[in-house]
Amino acid sequence: MRMPIALLCLVGFVAPLLAGDAALPFGEGMKEPKDICPGSVFNEPSSVLFHAERGTLFAVGDEGDLIELKTDGTVIKTAHPGHMDFEGITLGPDGKIYVGVECLYDEKGKPSGILVVNPDTLEVERTIQVDPTLDGKRVFAVREDGGMEGLCYVPERGWFAVNQFFPAHVVELDVPAEGDRATVKRIVADVSLKVICASDISYDAASGHLLVISSSFEGRTGKVFELDIDGKVLRELEVPGQAQEGLCVDADGNAYVAQDSGGILRCEKPSGGGK
Repeated sequence: MRMPIALLCLVGFVAPLLAGDAALPFGEGMKEPKDICPGSVFNEPSSVLFHAERGTLFAVGDEGDLIELKTDGTVIKTAHPGHMDFEGITLGPDGKIYVGVECLYDEKGKPSGILVVNPDTLEVERTIQVDPTLDGKRVFAVREDGGMEGLCYVPERGWFAVNQFFPAHVVELDVPAEGDRATVKRIVADVSLKVICASDISYDAASGHLLVISSSFEGRTGKVFELDIDGKVLRELEVPGQAQEGLCVDADGNAYVAQDSGGILRCEKPSGGGK
């Protein structure tokens, strides 16, 4: 996804931290973010994942790039499986990395909805076609903006995705453990009234909540919307950076923001905890 770059905004609306809210290090008292992976190292990052078992980050880019790096930005390995618009990344129940592709079909009509990637080698092991419809109505665009913008797996609950622009939907997917076809099970929430430009979805295991990123767009401020697992919007926080397209939190409570304009920001947990 490409869009105009808005101004950097570090501090803004801060909702009170309720019991069970995701401990995000944004808002009052947050430290200055550090770009640990500038654009010269990795092009147009669009989603980022913290792999708890490995203690590393994985990220994907708009031009079909993959990277594994340490939380300080040290590059471990990279790969370029092909010229595809990668927009989401999550860890599946089988320990594989699942990558969501915005254009569900390439220019030759070949399915490219979800790629299953070996985290040890970054090689693609399987491609899963995503049916873009639900009850005969299109949920995802096929070859243009409006396709899949984020993908996450929630243990014991299943797969969730978000589409871009209006109407912005959080949807639940049926992704097979084997096979090559995924379907939309249901629309979990219509978040278009709050989310201006949905750009990613991730899962916060500590709170059990979904985090939907709304990128800075046409002068608006980037935000994260925290949802319960049933799709109810619980609160919103402003997110630092420009053209924010991905968010994850590591085991120590530090957040990482992928910027489509270039760079991955590390936002360290403040001494008093997240807001």
